[in-house]
Amino acid sequence: SPRSFTPPGETLPSTASPLLRCDERTVSKGQLLCAIFTVSLVLGPGPGATLIDGTRENPSIWFGIPALYLWVVFWFLVMAGCIVTAALTIWSKDTD
Repeated sequence: SPRSFTPPGETLPSTASPLLRCDERTVSKGQLLCAIFTVSLVLGPGPGATLIDGTRENPSIWFGIPALYLWVVFWFLVMAGCIVTAALTIWSKDTD
């Protein structure tokens, strides 16, 4: 049988649970910010830094600046951006 149009707000007939709705996002802004922050927390000082650093005798240089410094500053700015975005959008809502 052909599928009929599902009005906004109603679950799709093929889904078992009401997780997927026509008018809702599956990932909220808070979850997205947490995921970005976690990735930047791991990649900043962690394995990403060892991948781009080079050797002690020949360190990687980008634009005349050590690559490790630019790498860590970039991920710090990503983390700061997540915090500022959350403060201005999620945490600023009144719960009263």
